[in-house]
Amino acid sequence: MSEYVAELIERAKKAQEIANGFTQEKVDELITAIAWNITKDGVAQKIAKMAVEESGMGNYDGKYGKLMTKIKGPLRDMKGQKSVGIIERDTEKGLIKVAKPVGVIAALIPCTNPEATPVAKAMFAIKGRNAIIFSPHPRTKKTNTYITNIMRATLKKYNAPEDLIISIEEPTMDISGELMRQA
Repeated sequence: MSEYVAELIERAKKAQEIANGFTQEKVDELITAIAWNITKDGVAQKIAKMAVEESGMGNYDGKYGKLMTKIKGPLRDMKGQKSVGIIERDTEKGLIKVAKPVGVIAALIPCTNPEATPVAKAMFAIKGRNAIIFSPHPRTKKTNTYITNIMRATLKKYNAPEDLIISIEEPTMDISGELMRQA
């Protein structure tokens, strides 16, 4: 288990090292593409249906609504926000704020919100040029895998390393704990 998580983190670190060189335009392009590929017609409906069936919680309209608002909302909020390089200058105090990635982020995905949480977390991570590893609730692992595969394909299409987004496909409490310890 410890070695398995360490291997995932190593893959994510290699991807993050590449992302560290991304421009503001590149990260903005990636998060926009991820948002639109998840919320496009057909995909969003399938995700909402899967989330309800797999979790046994909520309803289709609620899950679909969350996809539309909890992904497009953060995308709107992130639009135009600097996250690469110098993000603020205070000439009066002689201070310069520089945005730097933290590296690999561990993210637990609850079974109550398996449709929107991984997407929003991935967008936030990539906006900061970070990699992210998801540990979904075991009850909603198929929904998480489906969403993760769409986001990874999107990264590949835009010439970004797929391993910026990794998901544990067979999650357990022990693996989640180990991920939180190592990342």
